[in-house]
Amino acid sequence: QDVVVSPKTGVAIGRRSMGPPPAVPSLPLRADVLQVNALFEEMIETEFTEEWMRSYTGQEDLNCVKSLTLQVDALGCAQRCEMIGELLPNLEQLCLSESRLLTIRDLGTSLSNLKVLWLARASLQDLGGITNMPVLEELYIPFNDIKDLSPLWMHDTLQVLDLEGNLVDDFEEVRTLQAVSSLRELSMSMNPVCKSAGFSRQVVLEALPQL
Repeated sequence: QDVVVSPKTGVAIGRRSMGPPPAVPSLPLRADVLQVNALFEEMIETEFTEEWMRSYTGQEDLNCVKSLTLQVDALGCAQRCEMIGELLPNLEQLCLSESRLLTIRDLGTSLSNLKVLWLARASLQDLGGITNMPVLEELYIPFNDIKDLSPLWMHDTLQVLDLEGNLVDDFEEVRTLQAVSSLRELSMSMNPVCKSAGFSRQVVLEALPQL
């Protein structure tokens, strides 16, 4: 069952970032992800350098780049995705949909100005590292393999969260979003928890009164 709460209606239903990081358990990649990943078999490995980024964005001054759409392959350390934030310090919108990225930690600690992140169908399994994006307002991560929402606990700027088609199966994960006081819109459709007994829009609204 779809669960989306819109600030326009109040109630509605719809679809709508030291040391080395801890190991992320690998889950089997789903068929839709595997189909997308086949495209990477022929992809030439790209090293993200200033020269390459200037050519790709068409901007000589990389400080001027506010938005970027790119496909990356971070599996097996094929690409140093943390270079995106290091090269583009003022980036506000980043779309990495249909990439291969198991954890947000792979994006490093330099995306401090990022406000909107798209990671649809990106093999994503772990939200660890999201706190390295302190002003993130919108997170779109549909059709991934996310089960654990606890990395979002301390995020106090997130307003829109799209979790459609993930693996959240415990309502306690949804309840942890109480701590995200800024949250105004949530999409949970096509998660296993939506099929659990007693799950409804009203139960979600009672658990997350900020919506």
